[in-house]
Amino acid sequence: MKRVLPGVKVIFPACVCLFSIIYLILGRKLYLGTMRRPGVGFLPMLAGGLLAIFSLIQIIREIKRQGEQEKMQIHWLQTGLLLLIVCMYMVVLGIAGYVISTCILLLLCAKLYGAKSWIKPLLFSLVCSGASYYIFAVLLRVRLP
Repeated sequence: MKRVLPGVKVIFPACVCLFSIIYLILGRKLYLGTMRRPGVGFLPMLAGGLLAIFSLIQIIREIKRQGEQEKMQIHWLQTGLLLLIVCMYMVVLGIAGYVISTCILLLLCAKLYGAKSWIKPLLFSLVCSGASYYIFAVLLRVRLP
């Protein structure tokens, strides 16, 4: 296990905070709408604002924790396999379609991160894939691959 250098754990939330501020600045050009009829800019502004707030909270937490000794363990094999699975997902998405590809992605991720049986991850992946397809393709009428 390697020790984490003081201040290193502040870098990622600081980058996220900077990204969200840039996102908010660029998103202000979009129409916000009203409370009854939100415009196209409402959700991006909400997401960017929440991202900025939560990243600032994380920065403050990490600064307060800097005096504590903490060890971090990186699982390189799992990280590499996850990257491979996501790359395969991008390839299979165009071939097999959204529902099947997403179902396989979620199943493989669940097994990669320690799911013991096959039944629960399979049910989870089927329900999540089906629900996300229903929400986006049917209710919101978004074209999915």
